[in-house]
Amino acid sequence: MGNTSRDEFEILVRRAGLALPPEEVDELYQAWSLMGPMLERVRGHGRDRGMEAAQIFKVDAWIGRGAEGEGKI
Repeated sequence: MGNTSRDEFEILVRRAGLALPPEEVDELYQAWSLMGPMLERVRGHGRDRGMEAAQIFKVDAWIGRGAEGEGKI
């Protein structure tokens, strides 16, 4: 990850289907170098990708929440 060039990073952004302005790509690229150490901590010690915690965000759970449903998912 730390060895990813700016051009390679732009390709990754496009492959992900993101249409971002150049300043946002710059911001993401700066944060990209932090991902390697973080993934090493998560995947280190013999753990693989399958052991990572699943994160799920359900958009429909947040749409149309009124005062009654405040805080309920």
